[in-house]
Amino acid sequence: MHLLQSQLSHLKSTQPKYELPDIANSFVLVGSKNESSGNQLAQFDYIEKTDSFVLSIRTPYVLEERLGGNYIRIDSLNFKHGLHEIVESISERCYKVKTKDGSEKWAIGCIAVTIRFYWKDDCWYVAASTDVNLPEITSEYLSGYVGVDLNADSVGWAMCDAQGNLLEYGDYKLDLHSKTSNQREAILCDAANFVALKAKQYNFPIASEQLDFSAKKKQLKEKGKKYAQMLSTLAYSQWNESLDRACQKHGIYHKKVNPAYSSLVGLTKFMSMYGMNSASAAAFVIARRGRRFSERLPKNHHLLPYSSAYANQVKHVWSHWSRVSRSVLGTPRHKYFTSRFNRARKVTPFCQLTCSLRSVWISGQSNSIGAF
Repeated sequence: MHLLQSQLSHLKSTQPKYELPDIANSFVLVGSKNESSGNQLAQFDYIEKTDSFVLSIRTPYVLEERLGGNYIRIDSLNFKHGLHEIVESISERCYKVKTKDGSEKWAIGCIAVTIRFYWKDDCWYVAASTDVNLPEITSEYLSGYVGVDLNADSVGWAMCDAQGNLLEYGDYKLDLHSKTSNQREAILCDAANFVALKAKQYNFPIASEQLDFSAKKKQLKEKGKKYAQMLSTLAYSQWNESLDRACQKHGIYHKKVNPAYSSLVGLTKFMSMYGMNSASAAAFVIARRGRRFSERLPKNHHLLPYSSAYANQVKHVWSHWSRVSRSVLGTPRHKYFTSRFNRARKVTPFCQLTCSLRSVWISGQSNSIGAF
């Protein structure tokens, strides 16, 4: 007792030393799943009629009289991203908890929502973070694939079915020049969501190129200034993260394949066949590679006079494409393209009927010319 009394007298006579955290720019209110709306000090209420939130912040006891109430209310609050996730988090749910004796019991609570306030551009911003339950991967592995190829100014995409035939293709334009890191991330997220929604429409998985920065840096001189600028701005890493998040959000399986000679194969085999550009042709090769189709050398191509000699040798097909890449080095891209009639942007029965009617008209015209 004497020792405790001495300690108490010492604490009363000694001035305590403490250091308050710097909250001039930001402060955080940590969430708890045992509290209503997932937080004890600040809670969201969703107003369905106005599609907005009302944030109620618990007032400290010493400031209740000064601020005139127990809570500070902020009306008409909304979030640009993650609105549905926050609504699900603040809704009550049942979950299992472990007791002291090791058994489990059911409890009612919410998902923890941590709220961060930070000062920026002469105003306060509110950011909320919570756990999100990702959907299960529902894309069918054996049905088809969506290939994606990232370029300096666009994202090429193409779809192949289970037999490796083209279904649909296109390109999503990008403008990453003179953009900040946040702006580039937003642009790439929009492109990734577009590709993920296309894959979800067909219930196909997505195949993209496996990133290797050491190999990419060796190709800077060969690809040109645009390619070097894209790699220097780290668009590849941002695109990979954006595509992973978009696939997880929509339940799409994301597979990464080796992109070796994908551009050369697309230029040589598919660009002229389907009337595609180089980006979508490379994406089609990546889609077929995700479906485990091999790409042999085309026969009787005007830029490959010795393709049959390559194919006769018993080697891996990439060894033949390696020799082709050395032989066509420096060839402009338009040289790969030769005009063909049966080209359609989207392969549909109507397009096939149009192509067949066009071929019939051409054959009829040739017969009339011969008769004349």
